[in-house]
Amino acid sequence: MGGTYLNKTINECKRRYPDNEIWVQVRSWNERAIKCYLKSGFVEKHRDTIIDRLNKNEDFIFMKYEIR
Repeated sequence: MGGTYLNKTINECKRRYPDNEIWVQVRSWNERAIKCYLKSGFVEKHRDTIIDRLNKNEDFIFMKYEIR
């Protein structure tokens, strides 16, 4: 179901903001989400460690949607 929801969200983003890039950031340990993003057309662009809302260092992957 995640892929279906994600693809609908991508289509809505493209409809509302056709000139903007679509980016997501996901925690590096979230393998299920990463797999879903990759399957839907996102590509890993970089990784970074940032402070999350709980003031904890977390590793994130930044992914960009690439039109297939």
